[in-house]
Amino acid sequence: MDNPRLHAMVDGALGANMKRDTVDKAIQCGAGGGEGDNYAEQTCQGYGLGGVAILVESMTDNRNQTVAEVRQAFGKARVSLGTDGLDKTGSVLVFCDHDEGQVLNVSLDAGSEGVLVQDNGSVEVVTAPSENLSVKGSLVIRDIKVLQSELYMVPATTVVLDEDGAENNTPFD
Repeated sequence: MDNPRLHAMVDGALGANMKRDTVDKAIQCGAGGGEGDNYAEQTCQGYGLGGVAILVESMTDNRNQTVAEVRQAFGKARVSLGTDGLDKTGSVLVFCDHDEGQVLNVSLDAGSEGVLVQDNGSVEVVTAPSENLSVKGSLVIRDIKVLQSELYMVPATTVVLDEDGAENNTPFD
């Protein structure tokens, strides 16, 4: 499987005890080979009070309708539809009983962008989204225990909210 996001989703589904045939049917349907509509990924981003980024990811068979519905929900919640400000990155979390130098060397050789040592001693290997799966595979081949592998969004800028700001940014109750 060359798609790291799909691979992570399959791992998560199987880890949550979903049956393999159910996962395979969902993949086949999403690829357009099964029954039903063709769905595509849709990402909408907005900004709430105080500049807080709000991200909505969905699967849709009608992009225009989805954007219109998200725009309407954002409007009701006083969130403005925005443009890019979040970057996708990959992360592979490694169990804390490995030598940090070994993890660094293996992950850099596999194409990672670097490592971050966590407070609990585990090591987070930071990757480009396209390299996440190959870096994870390289670590596993070297018998380095991988706890988690995922893709996530990182904001270009961050904001600090006080208690009132946080309470005012719960528009979707």
